[in-house]
This record gives sequence, C-alpha cells and structure tokens, in this order.
Amino acid sequence: MDFGSVVCGHRKKRVPLPTNLQGNSYMTIQEIKKLWETEHKVEFKEAKKDFNFAGGSHIDPKERRRCVLGYVVALANEGGGYLMFGVKEDKPNEVVGTEFAKGETRALSDEIYKRLEIRVEFEELFEGDKRVLIFKIPSRPPGATLKFEGVPLMRIGD
Repeated sequence: MDFGSVVCGHRKKRVPLPTNLQGNSYMTIQEIKKLWETEHKVEFKEAKKDFNFAGGSHIDPKERRRCVLGYVVALANEGGGYLMFGVKEDKPNEVVGTEFAKGETRALSDEIYKRLEIRVEFEELFEGDKRVLIFKIPSRPPGATLKFEGVPLMRIGD
C-alpha cells in the first residue's frame, strides 16, 4: 500500500481544538496558524508530496522515528494530539498544501491500526486549493505505552 499520495470535497470543516485548550471548541485554518507546537499537542509538517510512513530506508534510528508512525506513537503517548500535514513548521504556520494520502485516508487509518492498534481519524481543511490533512490522534490505551520499532517515543523538540 502506497501512502505517497484524501479528498472529502471542499467542505469547510471545523476541527476540534486539542482538549487542553477549550474542550468542545472548534478551529479553522486561521486558528491553526496561531497554534504553537510546544503548547498545543500539535506537530506541523510540510509534507507537500510525500512523507515517510514507517522509517523508510533510513539507517539512523533517530531519522527512522521521524515518520508517520513515529509521530503517532509520540503524540499518543502524551495523551493524544494532532499531526498536521501541509503546514510549515515555523511560525506563522503557512499553509503550503499536501498531496499525502490523497484519496487513501481510510487505508492509512487501517494500516496505522494494524501496526499500532490505535485508531487515528482524519480531517481535511482547504485554503484555496491547498489541502491540510489533520491526523486526530487519541491517547494511548490506559496502562499501555505505544512503541515504534520497540522504542516508546515522546515529543522532545524535533
């Protein structure tokens, strides 16, 4: 299954804010641009075309962890959060758009579940023709620690 390249239409969806902010509030693209990775359990990645899913051909373990599964594990181990593709990592979080998993979010969710036994949901927002793919990552199961390649991960810088 190739996750190199999800369109639910150009609906204007609102995405729940991370629970540590305002419970049942929602956010727009403009609000996403104001979030800080360090404060809001959010990771921004440009991922314009593709993004490493499971470590790829990297040999260095630190580089292997900078993949979809690594970020899902780290965010889940910290109580859940959001991985957002199509947004620059540096402030002001410019929307650049992504083609990652276009038309394949169900398969992507299934593959993550198969490997990590955690169900990730997806949302898409659009700024013009630029697509932002939002991974909604739940907290790890109580009493469990998720691992990527045998290593429990947490977010510490990049």
